[in-house]
Amino acid sequence: MQYGQGFWVVENGMRLKDRSLAYPSLRGFEYGDGDFGHFLLKPFAFDYVKPNDGSGQAWRITISGDPNPLLHLNSFDFDGASVPQLKIVRMMVRDKLDPRWQVASLGHDLGYCVHEYVMGFTRSDWDELLSEIAEAYGESAYYRGKYRLAVNVAGWACYKKTPEELAIYRSLVKIERVPL
Repeated sequence: MQYGQGFWVVENGMRLKDRSLAYPSLRGFEYGDGDFGHFLLKPFAFDYVKPNDGSGQAWRITISGDPNPLLHLNSFDFDGASVPQLKIVRMMVRDKLDPRWQVASLGHDLGYCVHEYVMGFTRSDWDELLSEIAEAYGESAYYRGKYRLAVNVAGWACYKKTPEELAIYRSLVKIERVPL
């Protein structure tokens, strides 16, 4: 997938034509389990067309962010594409916030936190979104394959969410259909 052909970052309701400007504002933090994550410091939106979707519409996904982020209240948090903390697995892939992966892992982590919320996406669809957005940001097939493998190692465990967790994350996202 190429940037501008099935995937765009959106600001002020307009699709950005230049992907070099299409990155989220982030602040790093440490989770209680010792892993590191990032908060969105302002809302971040993107349009995405699922493969083989001939509807003439895109899914617009707007994710909450705030300059004063509070975990699970006003800003989405993410840890980077559900890549397990196992050192051997993390060594296989690029840094989770390499520019080729920032937006891809944000979208993927969002999907793992909201599941099929509104869209009917499956876990496999969110895994495909990870690879497609990374490709739109210039990542090679080699590293997209490695990331996909790393996510498949433990993605099933990361995908599990309680109804309460799903409700928290779903409150931090708006999903709608927009014309292409």
